[in-house]
Amino acid sequence: MNIFESILSSLQSIAGSKMRSALTMFGIVVGIGSVMMIMSIGEGYRVGINSEFDAMGLDIVTINTTTRGGLHRIETHDLLTMDDVEKLRRYEDLIDVSASITFSFWESLERVDGTVNTASIVGRDDAYFRMNRSVLAYGRPLIEQDLLARAQVAVINEDDALLIFGRANVVGETVDIDDGAGGLTLTIVGVTESSVMSAMEAQFSPVRSFQVPLTLVQDRYNGGMNTVNNISIQVADVDRVTEISENAIRIIEFDRGTEGRYNAQSMMGIFEIFDTVIDMFILFMGVVAGISLLVGGIGVMNIMLVSVTERTREIGIRKSLGATNWNIQFQFLVEAVILTAIGGAVGILFGYSGGLLFALIATMITGMPLTPYISVVTVGIVVLVSAIIGIVFGVYPAAKAAKLDPIEALRFE
Repeated sequence: MNIFESILSSLQSIAGSKMRSALTMFGIVVGIGSVMMIMSIGEGYRVGINSEFDAMGLDIVTINTTTRGGLHRIETHDLLTMDDVEKLRRYEDLIDVSASITFSFWESLERVDGTVNTASIVGRDDAYFRMNRSVLAYGRPLIEQDLLARAQVAVINEDDALLIFGRANVVGETVDIDDGAGGLTLTIVGVTESSVMSAMEAQFSPVRSFQVPLTLVQDRYNGGMNTVNNISIQVADVDRVTEISENAIRIIEFDRGTEGRYNAQSMMGIFEIFDTVIDMFILFMGVVAGISLLVGGIGVMNIMLVSVTERTREIGIRKSLGATNWNIQFQFLVEAVILTAIGGAVGILFGYSGGLLFALIATMITGMPLTPYISVVTVGIVVLVSAIIGIVFGVYPAAKAAKLDPIEALRFE
C-alpha cells in the first residue's frame, strides 16, 4: 500500500465515524484556535505599537535632568536652556534639535459635555514639527512667526478636539483656559490625526494637551527665563543612538563642569520594553492555551486506540495478505496526522475569527483600533505543530496496531 492508498483509506475511516472524528478533532480545534487567537491579538497589538513608535520616531532621544537616585542635587545652573539647544544644533551627528516646556492647570478647561478637565500647555518650537511624524488632519503646525510673535495659538490632536468641541475640524476655533494668570485664550491653528497613544490618553487621562509656541510659555509662566523641561534630538544614525545621545549629554555638561545631572531616553529603548512585554504576554498565554492542545492530543491517542481495537480483525486480514508492520503503522500514523491537520485548519479559522471578534469588542470598549495579524510563518508553524501532535500521539496506537499477531487478530470478534 503506497502513501496515496494510505491517505484514501484513512479518509474513508474518518468519514465512516463522522461524529467520533468530529469530537476527536474538537480538542485540536479549541487548542489551535486558542493559540491562534492569542498570537493574532498579540501580533496585532505589536504591529499597532510598532507603527506608533515609527510615527513618533525611533531616532528621537529626549534629554532631561535627573538626580540619579538622589546622588546629585539639581541646581538652577543645571537646568536645560535654549543655549544648550543651540550648542547641540552644531553637533554633526544630529539632524535636528527641539526643546519643550510644560505647565499644567488643574480643572481649568470645560469640555462640550460640561466635564471640567486639566489643561496641559506644552511649549514647542517649530523644530518639533519637523522632527515629529504626526500627521496633520487639519490646519498647520506651529511656525517660526508664531514663536517670534509669542502668538496665542495651539495645535491639538483629534481625540482632544472631539472631547472639547464635539468635532474634529476645529481650526479657527478658540478655547478659554483658566491658567491663574488672567485666563488664556488660544486659537486652534492645527489638528493632528488620532493615534493609538492619543486615543488611549483621551480614554483614560483627564488631561487635554495644547501645543503652543515655546516663547509664549516662557514669557507667561516662566518669568521670561530661557530654561526648558527637556530637549529632543534626532540622531542621524539609529544604530548609534546610545553613543550619539551620550555625546550630546557631554556637550551639555562641558561648560557646566558637572556630571550625572542628565539622562537620555530614546523611543528605541521604550519600544524594546514594549516589545519584550508583548513577547512575554504571547509566550505566557500561548503556554496556557497549549495545555488544551495537550488534552486534544490525548483525545486523539484515545480514539486511535479505540480504532485499533475495532479494526483488529481488519489488521489481521491485511497482515495475512502480506502487509508489513511498517504498512500497518504508517496507515494509523497517517490517520492521526489527517485528524489533527483537519482540526488544525479549522482551528486556524476559528482562532482568527475569535481574534476579529475580540478586536471588535476591544475597539468598541476602549476606542483604540486593533486589527488581528497573522503572518504566513505563524500559519506554517501552527500547521507543523498540528502534524507533530498527530505523529507524537499517534505513534503508540500505530505501534500497538503493528505489533498485533495476525493469527490472534483474525480470531478477534
